Amino acid sequence: MSGLVVTSSKFVVVRATKSGLPCFFGVFVADATAAAQPYAGVLAISSTPSVDGPSGPICPGGLDAIPDAIKVGDLVNVIGKLSETGPSPSQCVAAGSGSPTPGKERTLALCSLEVAGSATPPIPLDVAIGDIQDGSAGLDGRMSIPVRVTNVEAATAAGPSDSKYTLTGTTMPVSNLLYFKGIPTGATIALGDQFSSISGVPHLDFCTWMLLPRTCGEQVLQGGGSPCP
Repeated sequence: MSGLVVTSSKFVVVRATKSGLPCFFGVFVADATAAAQPYAGVLAISSTPSVDGPSGPICPGGLDAIPDAIKVGDLVNVIGKLSETGPSPSQCVAAGSGSPTPGKERTLALCSLEVAGSATPPIPLDVAIGDIQDGSAGLDGRMSIPVRVTNVEAATAAGPSDSKYTLTGTTMPVSNLLYFKGIPTGATIALGDQFSSISGVPHLDFCTWMLLPRTCGEQVLQGGGSPCP
């Protein structure tokens, strides 16, 4: 597959629970169109063995197929295996979180990734929040592509160190997984905050579908305010 554009930073998809077990890194890529299109994105993943750290296993960078310096707007050529991945219902029931039947996410297990240039990433596709939550008919076409929801309200609060919050009328959390680099980078969300828009990428984090803003600034409060530091 050639001429795909990177639509997120690189992130840890799965952390190893024991030294030597694999860590999985990922990055979202999509067709290089002006606007995001249904079914036109995928989560590209690559693994590397974890190593011992001072307080448990850590995921070393630079050893997998995704360059650590990859960035939004990079134009890439990839070789890999397309599949659908996700936990089993029994795994979700045992974990006691998320949905017992969250479905699967389309992934591309990378053999290689080459940065070949740059391109303008697609603008997010406008969607209703109900079209991207767990169990919706629209989720299949909207997973792994940039989307935007508008005129939504925070149903829970979140401080700079909290990883996620929820929106009124949906069970789908908004998570800082892609942009959080420590407390100084975290958003402060108050219960009842009104957002004119939140952009991000729908992603299956183990048993829970989440909306992942790629930067803190993709969360825009009514009146143009920002919850970001």
